[in-house]
Amino acid sequence: MQIKIARIENSYRALRYETVARLDAKYYDTKEHLRLEPRGVSWKPIARDTKWGGDWLTRWFVCDFTATAPCAGKRLFVKAKTGALETLVFVNGEAKGVFDGRAINTPTTNHTVVCIDMKAAKGRKYHLALEAYCGHTRRGGHIDNSEKGLRIAKDSNHYEHIDIVLAREDVCAFYYDFFVLRRLMQGMDAASLRRNEIQNGLEDVIAIVDPLPEETGEASWRPKLRRAHAALKALLARKNGPSMPRAGLIGHSHLDTAWNWTLDETIRKAARTYSSVLNLMDQYPEFLFLQSSPYHVEILRREYASVFEGIVKRVKEGRWEPNGAMWVEADGNISLQARRLCGSC
Repeated sequence: MQIKIARIENSYRALRYETVARLDAKYYDTKEHLRLEPRGVSWKPIARDTKWGGDWLTRWFVCDFTATAPCAGKRLFVKAKTGALETLVFVNGEAKGVFDGRAINTPTTNHTVVCIDMKAAKGRKYHLALEAYCGHTRRGGHIDNSEKGLRIAKDSNHYEHIDIVLAREDVCAFYYDFFVLRRLMQGMDAASLRRNEIQNGLEDVIAIVDPLPEETGEASWRPKLRRAHAALKALLARKNGPSMPRAGLIGHSHLDTAWNWTLDETIRKAARTYSSVLNLMDQYPEFLFLQSSPYHVEILRREYASVFEGIVKRVKEGRWEPNGAMWVEADGNISLQARRLCGSC
């Protein structure tokens, strides 16, 4: 049964977004650390399914999109597979967040899409610039190829495509509720009544949905998905008793200032991390964030003004908590200052 549950989760995860356009891109390679799209350089067209790479190399991709009628009034996303370890997305000159090139501490890649507009309008133009960092070998790290004379190969990365996609909001809602319940079940004692209740509920959901939606077609799987989601909501509505402790959740990102990368790379990593947080705050008004390294905010003030301005705005709203008395955060537990943001929790 656990295999069936995982299969359903993966099947509907793949259906969260529908593609509305596949964009033609141009590229430019550099080992410089830039803060915005390169100007006055020679851009070359790039074919899809192209190999590229190299130690310390950054490849910039640029492309353009004009919103079509199906996009109007909807959340608009870019979905790219650049092949890079990390890719920072700029939309009309403003940093909007990061793509992950591979799964880190999770079975699947986390950041697969970046929201470029919360409410698109027909005819609105978007200029996209993607800063894709290939990576580097590093001495003394947990993956150390430098002593073996190895370097990141020129064909180590695989550029596939840059797509504009729309969220299937009903599929996203179903998938994330299913995801939460499955992870909750996995974290419980095998003898827990609540765990078995969730498992029985997920088995009921599996009996409703199409197990292979990509084969049956949307006219078949979508109505069944609505019925199945109603069952998930009933499972999620169950609360603990009043004597149980309450947990509060708050976002946080521990960003190493100097670890397996240079201080110069830290500047770009700060932009990737905190522009992603700001993008999530635009999408989810309830999202709160605890930020515990003043040095990183100073980096952004100097190097990425629009990201810094976004942080200032969220701090004033009380959603972004600057925390800690250290200039650079330590490898330690988050302060109880987070309780202020979580209210009574």
